[in-house]
Amino acid sequence: MLNLLALAPIVLALVLLAVFKVPAKKTMPLAFLVTALLALVFWDMKPLELLTFSVVGGLRAIDILLIVFGALLLFNVLATSGGLNAISRSFSNISKDRRIQAIIIGFGLVSLLEGLAGFGTPAAIAAPLLVALGFSPVAAVAFSLICNMPSTAFGAVGTPTIAMMSIIGDSADLTDLPGKIALLNGAAAIITPLLAIAVLVLVFGHPRSLRERIRDILAILPFALFAGLSFAIPFVVIAFTLGPEMPSIIAGAIALIATVIAAKTGFLVPKRDWHFRKKEDWPEVWREKEHAIEKEYGARKMSFVRAWLPYIMIALTLVLTRIPLFGLAPYLQNLVFSLKDIFGVAGASYDFHPLWIPGTVFIIVAAITFFMHKMDKKSLKIALSKTAKQTIGAALTICFGLALVQVMMNTHINYSGNPSMIDFIAETFALLPGGLYFVVSPLLGIVGAFVSGSNTVSNILFTKAQFATADLLGLGYMLVLALQCVGGSLGNMICAHNVVAASTAAEARDGAESKIIKLNIPPMLIMTGVILLVALVAFEML
Repeated sequence: MLNLLALAPIVLALVLLAVFKVPAKKTMPLAFLVTALLALVFWDMKPLELLTFSVVGGLRAIDILLIVFGALLLFNVLATSGGLNAISRSFSNISKDRRIQAIIIGFGLVSLLEGLAGFGTPAAIAAPLLVALGFSPVAAVAFSLICNMPSTAFGAVGTPTIAMMSIIGDSADLTDLPGKIALLNGAAAIITPLLAIAVLVLVFGHPRSLRERIRDILAILPFALFAGLSFAIPFVVIAFTLGPEMPSIIAGAIALIATVIAAKTGFLVPKRDWHFRKKEDWPEVWREKEHAIEKEYGARKMSFVRAWLPYIMIALTLVLTRIPLFGLAPYLQNLVFSLKDIFGVAGASYDFHPLWIPGTVFIIVAAITFFMHKMDKKSLKIALSKTAKQTIGAALTICFGLALVQVMMNTHINYSGNPSMIDFIAETFALLPGGLYFVVSPLLGIVGAFVSGSNTVSNILFTKAQFATADLLGLGYMLVLALQCVGGSLGNMICAHNVVAASTAAEARDGAESKIIKLNIPPMLIMTGVILLVALVAFEML
């Protein structure tokens, strides 16, 4: 019974979000409340520990909220300075085809940002840029999260895979693990842009016949496959040769540059441009919230270079600080504010690294942009006010979501002697026969990412369980670990934290989160099938 009860908060959150379309800001507090009651009643968790780890979850939400706040602040500053209009014009000059714009920003730029920063940053930046080009917030967020999947295994300079390898330590030789993870994610990357475009065309295109919409998808097929291959090939090669730190960064940069050049030169570009259905025909849930920024600010003229300079500054800063070659990371990480043994509970801690969080970079660049774009105090006040309102909306969801994760992880601290909820979930999967376990192994990764909003956290939660189960069932541990990490990448497409963060940044309306999750489930399942097929075919090699 405890095995089923451990899954209850996750199932509840998924059903409320995807089936009943309950907004995430209501779903996550309710899921947390159910988790807390289960912890007290069935796990006999100590009330002090329950309170403490709930607080730890709230504190750890600060890191994500800073990313959301920083991305929103920069976006709103650019909107009031006129920079956003200039950026939109620059993409329109590359191509007026919405499919190509989406691939360049939602796949190329997102992949690069994932390698540099991770932790929800890519979609929070890319989705608002797509909205500025005229995309529906729902379309922008769904597309960005689908395309974010392949690079997530090595997001934030390889952190998810590095965390997995550190947990196993000397228990096994994992030298080739990054390459094998890349082989599976790289296979998914080849079809990722096409799957995302299919969602875009089928859902958001003109309501023409299915045959005509399929024709619109097939027209972009060569360009989409070119984008996928331009990422996948260097992604796999670099993972096998250099390890987990650089594949997403280098492959993302190559994909971004390759797609821009292809679009500018007309290489594999469809003969006819494709556009969304008319905006007046959009359902309310597709629309963005009413703009609080006055039109006179957004209409200001600005040069292409000056408008793009803030994002260039962010990219260069993240490259210089994240790549080990430059040796700057230790200096930024050394400034830390720590809370140890909160409320006297051993192991309940929170470390805040203000200079290392990507959100801090966004905030600093936003401040520089204010002066660089010669803004007045009134426009800055508008940008700050709007950003604060947007961030408050996301804070409730993210805080309760991370509190839920912390409680589930630490329910082993109890009077009953039971393992934690997470251990029970892993045990449930381990009861399956070996062959079936191989098929459902990525589900643990998906569950971990869906609950926590992070592939890194998913790997921390389930790596030991996956490794032990593989040994118990006589399966290849390398393949099972690779599937765990890939599952975490897949789960990021539908996890509430990422959806809420990106939806907030893109000014999506209430209720958009459930629509986005429903849209992303079919591509996630298709990618899972492709990955399992590749794993089966390459079983001996893996």
